[in-house]
Amino acid sequence: LCNVGHAVLNRGGRDQDLVAAGQPAAVLFVQADAHALQPFKLSAQTALVQCTVRSSDGGAGIPNYIGKGQHAGPADAAEEIGFVFAHHSPLLNGAGFGKGAQGMKIGICAPSAAFSRIDADRVIALAAAEYPSAELCFHDQCFLEAGHFAGSDAQRLAAFLDLANDPGIDAIWFARGGYGAGRIAADAVRGLGDTARDKIYLGYSDGGFLIAALYRDGIGRPVHGPVVADIRRQGGEDAVRRALDYLVHGDASALEPHIQTGQKYAAFNLMTCAMMTGTPLMPDLSGHVLMVEEVSEYLYAFDRAMGNVTSYFADKGLAGIMLGRVSDIPENDRPFGEDAESITRRYCREAGIAYLGQADIGHDAENKIVPFGLALG
Repeated sequence: LCNVGHAVLNRGGRDQDLVAAGQPAAVLFVQADAHALQPFKLSAQTALVQCTVRSSDGGAGIPNYIGKGQHAGPADAAEEIGFVFAHHSPLLNGAGFGKGAQGMKIGICAPSAAFSRIDADRVIALAAAEYPSAELCFHDQCFLEAGHFAGSDAQRLAAFLDLANDPGIDAIWFARGGYGAGRIAADAVRGLGDTARDKIYLGYSDGGFLIAALYRDGIGRPVHGPVVADIRRQGGEDAVRRALDYLVHGDASALEPHIQTGQKYAAFNLMTCAMMTGTPLMPDLSGHVLMVEEVSEYLYAFDRAMGNVTSYFADKGLAGIMLGRVSDIPENDRPFGEDAESITRRYCREAGIAYLGQADIGHDAENKIVPFGLALG
């Protein structure tokens, strides 16, 4: 049951093949004052519900998504943003982190690149089977395509604001990375109301632009951790479980193992971090341990980015840098002569920043959770 952007909910329409029998399942959160929805059977194990929603920003409408089944028309087609799909669960009171059996509603949007319905089906199935107290609400914007992006900048922004400003949503989970979040991050934080301050925001990679802007402005609880699309990786089900363990149960075992009580932390993809240096999106990280990871970059590009990041933070009181996994490094036309850790040590030494060793984060299924800010016991 979902009420996105204080929208009118339409009970019509069907998407009978949203989750096929035998696939894993996904779930998400509670709802206050939502209209009743018509549930329909998708498999012997899972009953899902569908609701159409209207954008809270009438100028950024998203057209109807026609997928495996024909949807009903919106209450006002000119304003419609799309559909939300959710595992049907009883309405429960309470909001926030680690609600466990009390139920949690998680809104999913794609601030960067597009996400596939096949991957959404797998996550919906997993969550429904293993996290029955959770309710996953996929904003239909996730499945739009506009060149590289999951819809236009206006559509991606509107979807994020719909979910973040909805008082019935407890957490925002980014569908995937790619590129595009930085183009909407500044407008996103300007468009957030008071209800957005009570939510968890979970993502990494390109989503780090939004995570950074939220943390800079003290909005909600920004968290580095697996995205929905990690289901596609080898062992990706475990990455999705780690994210849901943290969101639904507040499970400390999902955290990066070096996190210590009383220390402040932040975590970014290195290229994302390097691109934010000198921009208004970068938060104050004085006193923080900064964890960085990278994927699919030549070592000379890694060297360039690490030099930029350490130079920027040299006089900003950083507590230290930890290096996550640097994976899928392309072969250069000649050996670079240093590995990623040697590069990091050298630049940290030159900048007077403590190098604190390796972090258990990366673009892989083992990527651990790093809440931004002060770690509390």
